[in-house]
Amino acid sequence: MNKFLLLCCLLFSGVSQATEAPVICGLVTDLNNNPVESASVRWQAADIKTLTDQSGRFCLPKTDALITNSKNITAGKEGYYITGQKIEQTTTQTTITLKPVPEEDQNNYQFLSAFRPHQSAKPSHEGENNSCDQCHPEIVTEFKADRHSQSAQNELFLKMFNGTGDRQTGFGYKTDFPNSNGNCASCHQPVAAINQPYHTDPNTVSGVAKEGVNCDFCHKIKNASVDRTGGHPGVLSYQFSRPQTGHQTFYGPLDDVHPGEDSFHPLYAESRYCAPCHNGSFWNTLVYSEYQEWENSDYARQNITCQKCHMPEQKNMTHFALAEKGGLKRVPSTLISHKNLGINDVTFMKDSIALKTTAQVVDNKLHVSVAITNTKAGHHYPTGNPMRNMLLLVETKDDRGNVLPLDSGKTLPPWAGQGVREQGNYAGLPGKGFAKILINASPYPGRASRFDFSPITPSPHWRPAYIHEDTRIAANMTDVTDYVFDLPHSVSKTQVTVITKLIYRRTFKNWQNKLDIDLPDLVLATNSQRLTVNSQQP
Repeated sequence: MNKFLLLCCLLFSGVSQATEAPVICGLVTDLNNNPVESASVRWQAADIKTLTDQSGRFCLPKTDALITNSKNITAGKEGYYITGQKIEQTTTQTTITLKPVPEEDQNNYQFLSAFRPHQSAKPSHEGENNSCDQCHPEIVTEFKADRHSQSAQNELFLKMFNGTGDRQTGFGYKTDFPNSNGNCASCHQPVAAINQPYHTDPNTVSGVAKEGVNCDFCHKIKNASVDRTGGHPGVLSYQFSRPQTGHQTFYGPLDDVHPGEDSFHPLYAESRYCAPCHNGSFWNTLVYSEYQEWENSDYARQNITCQKCHMPEQKNMTHFALAEKGGLKRVPSTLISHKNLGINDVTFMKDSIALKTTAQVVDNKLHVSVAITNTKAGHHYPTGNPMRNMLLLVETKDDRGNVLPLDSGKTLPPWAGQGVREQGNYAGLPGKGFAKILINASPYPGRASRFDFSPITPSPHWRPAYIHEDTRIAANMTDVTDYVFDLPHSVSKTQVTVITKLIYRRTFKNWQNKLDIDLPDLVLATNSQRLTVNSQQP
């Protein structure tokens, strides 16, 4: 028995020892006065905590500083609302009663906006039904910069959904399936899709639903399933706890948020929380595979979760709620960023990949070796929607600006863009493409052949398709390619420049052309070398 529990037993039996440091002991029960085991009990906003024993008992140290700074001792456990008790100098024992979170999910609940006041029924606590930015402005500012807040109105998403042209020549989901809205909204517009995941038209959402994967939606999730078989993306693989009128429920990773109807939930620190929208099969093909990629990596074995990389600990924030709204000062590392780092953060993208180039002349040939290492992504690079791709360009020139001819080595595939190079078309040039490439399946169920759809390669993920190749780089792995270039024989000495460049694209170049959308390339890394070459005359 540890020191605190021993003291707890002594105090409950009426025995005290003046030589011991001051403590406060107590009991955590449910509404039926039954003890609650393994509840997390702490001085609020402090790293002084313990777990209740089988009898629901606990003991914590008591100091003047803790009483002044924290004021409350809180108790929380999954399935219950967090509750706290104010502690005075004279308090030696206390009882904390936990109220269970209702099991029922109220599907008529109106989600709160992150940005503007919300009119609803009488709140159970002041501020509980206001917009999120009223109490959490710093968090909401981060959320606004996050792609999740833009998912409902994302230009690329809407153009791909609505499509262009007719079925024979066009491109897009509605072009291929004009009588269906699909289940795209179940991830991109979950507030609208939560009650009708198969029938929501992304063009018609309004109000809070236009905020994408908004704050209130995320903090109503009480369970998440990993869809291993397909057909259940987004809201179809989540369970929710939407409250009845006059009450609230907010889940989160903190176990001491009080007062309010908040509940601690360990799911919010697990990668499984992200899986419903980041692991999905369509037409029996694993299209979105980032969760499974993580699950099979060293990151999962080391418990480096999605949140630890994409929602890292804060460095400067000390209040996730305004002090005037009751927010307590906290250690920044106990709070997490809501920027959800990804393609919205150039530094984050660049730091996850490393490019190394070596070049040398052997037998009057220029040999170039390129190593690309996935250094910090806990999944493949690139990942997510299969349209995301990465290009390695290898360019060699002599001192007159002449491009050296490729003798052997890979060249970029057609999906790197065919046409004028100055417009970002790199197909056929020395280098390599990294992507998960889908090809139309044949025959399409219920139809004669895959040619019901306009031919385009790679195939879009909403069509019946199979994985033709996957050249992406797994976590902690390195891809090495070698290239040999012919050197000029007409001069005895020349300077040769070798430039390697790594480019990230949100979608394939030919898809951009089909959709009439211009998405700028993101240059992840560049290497440049100059070599002096003494040509050997034949």
